[in-house]
Amino acid sequence: MSVYGRKGALMFALYALACTVTLFFTSGKTAVIVISLVFSVISAIAVIKSKKKVAAVIFAVLCIVALLLGLLCGTLHAKKDISAKKYNDGKEHSVMAEITHAIYEKPFGSLYYARVTEVDGEKADFYIQLGFPYLPETEIHEKIGVTVVLSEPDDSEASLLKSKGVILCAEANDFNSFGGGGKYSLPEKINAFLADRFDKSIGGDEADFAGAIFLGNRERVSQKIKLAFRRSGTSHLLALSGLHLSVLAAGLEFSLKAVHVKKKIRIAVSIFATVAFAVVTGLSASVLRSAIMLVIYFAAQLAGEEKDSLTSLFASLALIITFRRYAVWDVGLWMSFSATLGLVLFSDRLLPHFAPMTRKTYSRTKKFFRSAVKYFLGLLFATAVATLFTLPVTYLLFGGVSLISPISNLVLVPLSQLLLYLLAMLCVLFRIPIVGTAIAFAAKQLTWLICYLAKLFASPSGVYISLKYPFTPYLIAAAMIFIAVIVFVPKINPRSIFAVLVGLCVAFTGCTAVTSRLTENDMFATAVNEKSSDALGIVYRGRSFVIDVSTGGFAVPYSAVTETSGYAACEMDVLILTHLHRYHAATLDRLCGYFKINKLLIPAAESVADSEIIMNILAIADENGVQTEFYNRRAESAVSCGDMKISLPEYTLLKRSKHPVISFSVYLGENEVMLYSGAGAEEINDARIYSAALVFFGAHGPVRKKNIDTGKCLSAQSIIFSNKNVLAFAGKCDSPVLISDYGGKVTVKIK
Repeated sequence: MSVYGRKGALMFALYALACTVTLFFTSGKTAVIVISLVFSVISAIAVIKSKKKVAAVIFAVLCIVALLLGLLCGTLHAKKDISAKKYNDGKEHSVMAEITHAIYEKPFGSLYYARVTEVDGEKADFYIQLGFPYLPETEIHEKIGVTVVLSEPDDSEASLLKSKGVILCAEANDFNSFGGGGKYSLPEKINAFLADRFDKSIGGDEADFAGAIFLGNRERVSQKIKLAFRRSGTSHLLALSGLHLSVLAAGLEFSLKAVHVKKKIRIAVSIFATVAFAVVTGLSASVLRSAIMLVIYFAAQLAGEEKDSLTSLFASLALIITFRRYAVWDVGLWMSFSATLGLVLFSDRLLPHFAPMTRKTYSRTKKFFRSAVKYFLGLLFATAVATLFTLPVTYLLFGGVSLISPISNLVLVPLSQLLLYLLAMLCVLFRIPIVGTAIAFAAKQLTWLICYLAKLFASPSGVYISLKYPFTPYLIAAAMIFIAVIVFVPKINPRSIFAVLVGLCVAFTGCTAVTSRLTENDMFATAVNEKSSDALGIVYRGRSFVIDVSTGGFAVPYSAVTETSGYAACEMDVLILTHLHRYHAATLDRLCGYFKINKLLIPAAESVADSEIIMNILAIADENGVQTEFYNRRAESAVSCGDMKISLPEYTLLKRSKHPVISFSVYLGENEVMLYSGAGAEEINDARIYSAALVFFGAHGPVRKKNIDTGKCLSAQSIIFSNKNVLAFAGKCDSPVLISDYGGKVTVKIK
């Protein structure tokens, strides 16, 4: 039955739209009122033209009521957040809270989510992120009392925390326990039991992956595995989602049919199993969406009604947003919803073309092979449709898309489905000695294979491209128009759709070439400073370079790499270390969990200590597939990209200190467009600070007796002071000055 034009779906969609807009945007109420007025005008025109006036009026009124109900629901939810934010006043508050989730627990610092029940003796009900500078002796569900200053989260993590229901953040030095710890609910106990069973039966990283794909415990998966699945375009497999629940529900129904269970009993068992699985795995928004749709589908079967996937999809979205307002900020929900919407809209029109062969004139072998080909073609097209529909969400939140996604999904989706069935069988049959061991062994090997293939697909350079191109919004708009045509035009065959998809790819490639040509000489530079550490990032012709002038810590180079990933997202072309520190090996290992680093430049060893550090760095680089090269920091050397050249860091010793001064320059052709200079520039008579177009004074300097004569910097576009001590030496600045806050970050564009 066609799913197009469902009136119920439209009403649920209008309600969800009004509620979402009201919660998501500060001016959401105004936007909903405008939408309501526009829809009222459209409804009035539709009523005038309609032949069935009464039905048209009733439907129009219901749609407008849905909009107003969404506005009301969103407003009530927003008031709850506003009431919590009143405690963000910079003052200390006495807070009673219950620990609900441990993000991480380390001796040097721990982080938790906690539900606040009381603030300064007044009842409250909101969630906070609570940190300790040590490892506290607490348990999940333990009730504690703390005295803290509550504040709103940083912009960089605000959306993530809001998706968890977290409104405010706090740091506590001490706490008082009021008991209650360790009292887990039954679903939590079942989840922990199954996770422990995977650890004992499968073990290692494979057990962590199994826990993520089957139980929703994604936090245990290593960052490198997450990066591999992201770059290969298969992150949806790693996060427990509607796909997993649908696969398991289909497997259960097939099993019950195989043993000839009656239809009504089969449906009742499926409904119970669906709800139970969703509860045990934590009721994530994407799983909840799928569970609601499946329950509606099963209920429709019991009632003898035909399925209406579009209406059930929007009904599930409306229910989730109504009863879990923070799901509005949940990326998983919108990715799951967008992908499912695409498949629902296209399924009736396209899936019949990929149905298994049933012609009696074909032999069994021919039927099998033709059906297999059609299955894989259908899977490939479904992946393309899901990717197309999730593109707006991907563009807004991630800024990147995997080019190899159709192929990787074609291979990994069937393997993951098989793994889900093996894990389900392991949960039931693990006590049977030989059978349980055999299933555990098969699950472990299959898990290893899936992770290995994901890394293999993610390994080529440039497979995960950035959507930072200036023309990308127009291509997304073209894709949306294409989707609208597919939905509303009654007769379009798959060949035409495939032709348009190819056309969009060709347009994207052409636009890329034109944009690269027009902006080939534009260079972007980012300076990051934190106390005594600097990192300088450069993007030129889509390639990215980061020069790490730090004490070996993770935060500064991570921030610089994040800001300077070029047209290949999650990827760093060249990382340059200016000096060697014992923490650099661990930092490189952590960076490889977030980015693919193609090349690492290391200064040659000048001591036994340097050699030991280099050996550790080389081991980490080899483990992560990073190409390494050495350079001599006592001689002139450079790395080039087109017309750009970076002179690799030089060391200059001051008369008063054995600590070397680090400096390097960036050239476009013959012009020196940027200079990074450390301490005592005038002592070494470095005249470049008065000639370079852009000057960065780093965290280590300048330590000098005289002020900088900025009046001589006639050619300088900007002078950037990365800390407050450096700024004190600026004097009267006659040329443009761009000042970075102490511990801040600045980005500039050089033409």
